Amino acid sequence: IGSGGTILISQYFGAKDINKVQKSIETIFIVLFIASIIVSIIGFFCAKDIFLLLNTGADVLPDAIKYFKIYMLGMVAFFGFNGISSVLRGLGDSKTPLYFLVVATIINVILSIVFIVVFKMGVEGAAYATVISHFIAFISAYIYLIKVNPFFKTLQLFNLQFDKELFLKSIKIGFPTGVQQTLVALGLMALIRIINNFD
Repeated sequence: IGSGGTILISQYFGAKDINKVQKSIETIFIVLFIASIIVSIIGFFCAKDIFLLLNTGADVLPDAIKYFKIYMLGMVAFFGFNGISSVLRGLGDSKTPLYFLVVATIINVILSIVFIVVFKMGVEGAAYATVISHFIAFISAYIYLIKVNPFFKTLQLFNLQFDKELFLKSIKIGFPTGVQQTLVALGLMALIRIINNFD
């Protein structure tokens, strides 16, 4: 969806069809928000089943589940930030998302050290550090964009319009990339399952 949306936005932006650019942005945000909620719920409640499917060892299973459940709470921020990044790339700006990502990564590292070393929170501390850094990146990027980018200045998070036609177009365009990424992810999961057969 993100890849298809990026291409769609770049096409309309190049054609100077501002209305379609705006509608594409709003549609992407709506879809990614709904998707993030679905992924969060599935991930949170199916965490144990997922790790059992990957043949995760009993010695690390409790920590893996703890980390994953907390991580799932950050899906809205993760999807949101990736949505903003997709939109910006479509508008020809690939640098700004990188800057926010660098800052988020640095914050993640600092918070991980504080939570794990200082507060002795262990795996949960690492998970909270990741989620918090995701939210900081998302909120910071959104605040920055509504002040700087003209396409975001009129964007109201609670008054977005969904365009079915643009959604289907983004799916059609992004489908090959989605399939490729899915196969890579499934391949990695298969590799992890094989490795987990060893102690």
